[in-house]
Amino acid sequence: MDCLRHQWRVRMKNVFLNTYFPLLFALAIAPGNVSYGQFNGFGGFQNVGGVLIDANGAIRDVRPQIREELSSQRSRVSSEAPVDLADGMQMRKISLRALQEALVAAAGNAEMLPPEVRYMSGLQRIQYVFVYPEQNDIVLAGPGEAWRLSELGQAVGKTTGRPVVELQDLLVALRGAYAPEIGPISCSIEPTPEGIRALQQKLNQMGQLRGPGEIRQVVARKKEFEESLGSQQVLLSGVDPTTHFAWTLVAADYRMKCLGMGLEPAPIRGMPSYPEIMHQRASDLMPRWWMETDYDPLLTDEEGLAWKLSGQGVRVLAEDELVTADGQRKPTGKVNKAARRWAETMTEKYDELSIASPIFGQLRNCMDMAVIAALIRNKQLDSKAGLQLSGLLDETHLAVPAGAVPRTTPSIVSFLPRRRSLVITASGGVLIQPWKVIDRVERSDSIAEVRSRAMPQVDSKGAWHWD
Repeated sequence: MDCLRHQWRVRMKNVFLNTYFPLLFALAIAPGNVSYGQFNGFGGFQNVGGVLIDANGAIRDVRPQIREELSSQRSRVSSEAPVDLADGMQMRKISLRALQEALVAAAGNAEMLPPEVRYMSGLQRIQYVFVYPEQNDIVLAGPGEAWRLSELGQAVGKTTGRPVVELQDLLVALRGAYAPEIGPISCSIEPTPEGIRALQQKLNQMGQLRGPGEIRQVVARKKEFEESLGSQQVLLSGVDPTTHFAWTLVAADYRMKCLGMGLEPAPIRGMPSYPEIMHQRASDLMPRWWMETDYDPLLTDEEGLAWKLSGQGVRVLAEDELVTADGQRKPTGKVNKAARRWAETMTEKYDELSIASPIFGQLRNCMDMAVIAALIRNKQLDSKAGLQLSGLLDETHLAVPAGAVPRTTPSIVSFLPRRRSLVITASGGVLIQPWKVIDRVERSDSIAEVRSRAMPQVDSKGAWHWD
């Protein structure tokens, strides 16, 4: 959890504002002018959710460039969409055995895979895992439909707008679950202790501020505060940082921070930013927020051949944190009411938000896949099925595309009038703990019937997906 504790509160007598115009500093990711190359699915990726990580590992927001380029190339981009998938929502089934055969047949060339393979036939969430020993197969099932590319190049449902499961993320999840060392998957964007100390020194030089005029002078020095804090560091663990999976965590963390601090408007109604909530509640503490896995107990049948994953999938949590004189952050174990309200609101609105801002749906898909991959390994479902997964696990058969390693992001300082104290924050984080999820299991006889109905038909042998 230490890697996710990255906001702090500063209370110093010499910066209290006698006129009750303290300042709120919101630290976020700076946009940049970076040329954008078209997102081209499993053959590679240049952005995730409008976030680009350049060759130096610096994060850039490139949404305007993406929208402009894709709008001018809409006809070419739309050719990626399938034409033979049934309209409307279906219970889509994916055969891992047949999918693996398609990967092996591609002979290491991802460009040989058709779009419907790269985008898992429009599967939007993995709700079931069925084992069929008689057919040496494992089947993933969940809602799916025909898909299209969004304005940011993300594959989303044709009617629902929900992001689809991507094959490259499934491969990363499976290979991670079968790695020699396994553990939590996490992401955070944090200021450095050196940057915090430099910012504190800058604040100490301000002395007491008296009146709106002096406040405006401080605001005018915004760039100085940003330069004092310097670049923030991106920390990833438990996942290959060069993958689309890892980029999804970073981009979702970034978007949450922007929404939380009001640095961009929420794309849905009823989701005020934390500064807006602070106007309504008496609070001078700033929290850290993080998204983590949140599922109901897994359901399974008597034989352990049918499994169901259900629940919200993601919840947002908050905790207040303090900073020490040497720039280190310390958790308090507490959270103020305004921060809790914002976290609860995002959790309640998560499904709606994942449509309006698909990066959050992509994050939940990654969480689903991490849990499913851990389940297959931990419960030895491949052995039960008599299915060797080497075609999915071995990178020599098909390597996932690699981008730059996320390393840093510039800081942005914004201001908000607030009472009593100066508050500084850099909130955000993602924590995925799939092995904890699969520890909670309950018996359900009903899903055995669902498994029976989902069984591949004899005449569909060789098909890798069906409804």
